[in-house]
Amino acid sequence: MDEPLLDVRDLSMSWPSAERPVLRNVSLRVRSGEFVAILGANGSGKTTFLKCIVRLVTPESGSILVAGQQMAGLTGAGLQRARRNVALISQSANLVKRRSVVANVATGSLGRRPEWWTSAGALPQSELELASRYLQTVGLEHLGTQRAATLSGGQAQRVAIARALAQQPQVLLADEPVANLDPEAADDILHLLRRLAREDGLAVCCVLHQPDLAIAYADRVVGFSDGSVAFDAVSSAVSQAMVDSLYRSEPAA
Repeated sequence: MDEPLLDVRDLSMSWPSAERPVLRNVSLRVRSGEFVAILGANGSGKTTFLKCIVRLVTPESGSILVAGQQMAGLTGAGLQRARRNVALISQSANLVKRRSVVANVATGSLGRRPEWWTSAGALPQSELELASRYLQTVGLEHLGTQRAATLSGGQAQRVAIARALAQQPQVLLADEPVANLDPEAADDILHLLRRLAREDGLAVCCVLHQPDLAIAYADRVVGFSDGSVAFDAVSSAVSQAMVDSLYRSEPAA
């Protein structure tokens, strides 16, 4: 069997002000073509887990392999290079509203450019052309010249996904990407993420608060409880009792 594109082992993390660890020996593997959903109550460690993977926060212990590259312990230029293989999509699309849609997508390529490109915010024509292709992937190539401020919530999130694809990652993380969307737009986004896994071979790991959507779209569902993995099961095997157990004693956020 192929090695996982995302391989996290025994990850632990604490905040100085917290009474208990945020993460406790969390392990998770996601392979190419696989869409994994993470469920859990507020404060169960889901978002911190994703931030540890991209090293927005530094875990206390554990191993984080992304496309074979060890992320734990990296700093500086080494960390910057390693981050190219993993992209993170958040609840909010965080687009530059005054810029065009295609320019927003092209900014995803800046991590692959020399530092002077990044500092100047320059967008070479070759990257704009690639950005148009990524917009086509998410079904929004016809909106490329529009300002991002004109987009609906679902469209903006699709642009955020296209921007992540412009980074050319192998692992795609999404932190509650449909939390602010209506049901139809939420279905569209999750269908897109599943397609990117199956057709493009990405390893997709998505935090959700909607168990029904997780079961409907993901290949596997992982339940977080109090900073630990409570279960890791194929979607068809996830019962209501398993889901309910995650939310019985919701800790403070």
